[in-house]
Amino acid sequence: MKKPPPRPEELQRFLNTLCANLGKAIEDEAIPPEWLCSSDGNRNYMLHSRVCGILAKTGFDLRYIVEVGAGFDASGLMYQFKPDVLLWDSDQLRFLIEYESTNSSDSRIIDADFGHCYEALEVARGQDAQLPDFWVVIYTLPDHEVGNWSHHDYPKRSEAFAVMSRNPHAFYRKAFERPALLSGPYHPDRWRKKDIRADDCHTISDCTKEARRANREVLLINLTDGGLEIDFPKRLAKKHLFKPSSRGER
Repeated sequence: MKKPPPRPEELQRFLNTLCANLGKAIEDEAIPPEWLCSSDGNRNYMLHSRVCGILAKTGFDLRYIVEVGAGFDASGLMYQFKPDVLLWDSDQLRFLIEYESTNSSDSRIIDADFGHCYEALEVARGQDAQLPDFWVVIYTLPDHEVGNWSHHDYPKRSEAFAVMSRNPHAFYRKAFERPALLSGPYHPDRWRKKDIRADDCHTISDCTKEARRANREVLLINLTDGGLEIDFPKRLAKKHLFKPSSRGER
């Protein structure tokens, strides 16, 4: 029997509750807004752990079974990996959530997060694999100039780094539109210097369409100090603004 499509109201409830919880954390300065605009090492580690805590709280608020740092292995994956948070409804995996904080919101979103996602969708094709209804990647890319940012992709004195620093969100959003090798971060093809054909490369939009064919939903969401913004899929593109008076759905 074919799996029914994920329920849009379930996604909306998750986003509303997450928005309320993050907004309250920012309002209470449990997550100071400046943490979302700097790649400072110490603050970065605290940011990741606190956002993951809020993701877990959101799951508990919505009465899901919550797993933090559990291994995920769809049958046939080259390597098991550990998403930040899994949300279960009984034996059904509803949400797989990856969060990239300010020191890893760069090309690793494509290489690792969407590499894992596309590989899982590929190996699950034609199989009864346990994939989530909603595969959610949340990253932290300011929509304005930043003074201190990750130099994972470019040397700090390079022109590319200067361009990226003027608006990390706009810079990487363009990169998300370009075809890339979405074969998982440890796939042998990723380390080859030759023989990577255009047919081997895909865009994030390809990934979201592949998910829809499997009756799943893949989302790419930007976390800013003002709210959550869905970048992909484009048909769901929307800003969910933090509202200080909102206290989430219980």
